[in-house]
Amino acid sequence: MLTRLRIWFFNQATWIYNIEYMIISIFILVGVTLVDLKIWDVESYLPQFMFTDASLARIILAPLAGALLTITTFTFSAILAVMIKYSNSYSSKTIENFIKEKSTMKVLGDFYRRVCI
Repeated sequence: MLTRLRIWFFNQATWIYNIEYMIISIFILVGVTLVDLKIWDVESYLPQFMFTDASLARIILAPLAGALLTITTFTFSAILAVMIKYSNSYSSKTIENFIKEKSTMKVLGDFYRRVCI
């Protein structure tokens, strides 16, 4: 039974890692939303200088979000370009091993989260 579970995990590793990063992102999103809507009170635990107004947060976070989305999109495009360029000269196992690398799955999971959520 344990061997069959290991084989299943190995075969589905790409989807499992992507879903793992999406779930972590959703938990962070829910936590930040609870703090932002003041459902989860953290003001008593944090010093006053850590709180800002909405206009300052917008000034800081808008370029940061744009930069992160640009970097993620560029990395995703680079991954696809490499896969398309070398897919004819390598076997399908090589492409599968490239996709199963943890760093590649992190980028794909982050890109899925940004596009889907």
